[in-house]
Amino acid sequence: MNNHVMLDIETMGTGANACIASIGLVRFCVSSIGECEIIDTAYYLPKWEGDMDYSTVQWWLTQTVEAQKNLVAMDDKNKMPLSAVLIETVRFVGDEPIWGNGSDFDNMIVLSHCKRLGIKGWSYRNNRCFRTVKNLYAAKAYTKPEIPHHALYDAIAQAKTLVNISVMNGIPL
Repeated sequence: MNNHVMLDIETMGTGANACIASIGLVRFCVSSIGECEIIDTAYYLPKWEGDMDYSTVQWWLTQTVEAQKNLVAMDDKNKMPLSAVLIETVRFVGDEPIWGNGSDFDNMIVLSHCKRLGIKGWSYRNNRCFRTVKNLYAAKAYTKPEIPHHALYDAIAQAKTLVNISVMNGIPL
């Protein structure tokens, strides 16, 4: 049984230096009965830094209040500096394969900020693209997140969807 990590981020932009509003991580594996076994989770609200773009902020204004409220802590004392969040994120990932929802989004944005801040990220060899697998196989396997656009709940739903795809299609993870 190999462990994997699913990463989901919520941002205020779409480029490599996009402002990260929240990070959700879940360590998971395929259980002996072919289900997603959640081993550990982490959720971080960093102090915002990075690029924001108007269209992304406008998009957030159309989302549910429940999704919006999970982007911000009530005050800055509940937020960690982005550098501390990234150090904890890299520590959580360790040397596990790390899945992100897009080959050029979640993983790339986190690693771009790591590079900018002088933080050693995970190996590029561990990057995996959940979006590609999902688009190839997900029709019957999709798991809806408990709160859409909440980084942790999205990461959990994506991990469950990936395991469902793996089991249903005989694809080893």
